[in-house]
Amino acid sequence: MDDYSLLMRAADWNTTQKSVYTEIAERILRGNSRGRRMIALDGRPGVGKSLLAIELRVALARAGATSFVASMSDFKNERAVRERQGRDSATGYYDDTYNLSELKRNLIEPFLLGGSTAFVLDAYDAHAEQFVEPDWTTTGPDAILLVEGEFLARPALSRLWHGFIRVEAADAVRGSRMAKRDGAHPIVTHPSHAQREQANAHYESICDPVSRADIVFDNSDWESPVIR
Repeated sequence: MDDYSLLMRAADWNTTQKSVYTEIAERILRGNSRGRRMIALDGRPGVGKSLLAIELRVALARAGATSFVASMSDFKNERAVRERQGRDSATGYYDDTYNLSELKRNLIEPFLLGGSTAFVLDAYDAHAEQFVEPDWTTTGPDAILLVEGEFLARPALSRLWHGFIRVEAADAVRGSRMAKRDGAHPIVTHPSHAQREQANAHYESICDPVSRADIVFDNSDWESPVIR
């Protein structure tokens, strides 16, 4: 999405959205005014992390800041690694879903190096079960990387972020969104969601991402988001 498209997207915001997204962008820039900075957007499936990341890119562009979005879903391990503790294992989902070495080596470390060092915003296509051809990206000295996904306050990642946003939404809303997006069962307590829900409950119990957060963002209503 080019700069013009980003700025035009803001024309669709209502008053509440404009106020909330602008406030978050201002808080990101206030705390991290220069250099390369990384902001985590953490939350359970269906809370709207990816949409929020796009809206924050818009808000940051309106403030004159360059930003990029990366998704943890594009840095997964191969299926054999993801399922090595069992196809339905919640512990395995937490431990093995994401390729943290690839994330650090090809995105986080080169992004933070700055200069002309190139980085990639995605590495693995889990639908095709194959690594993707690297699309190397460079940028100027002042840039923000928004990383959205699960488990971003885990010990292996928690110290990397210059800002941490916890995204939440009501379970009924999450279920409805996943049903529309993925064809999943609309009730998050259904057994088909057990692996991810249990993995996220485990993560929350040991890492307490809400307490870690600089911002807790309630995204239950797209039209009326709330900073808590």
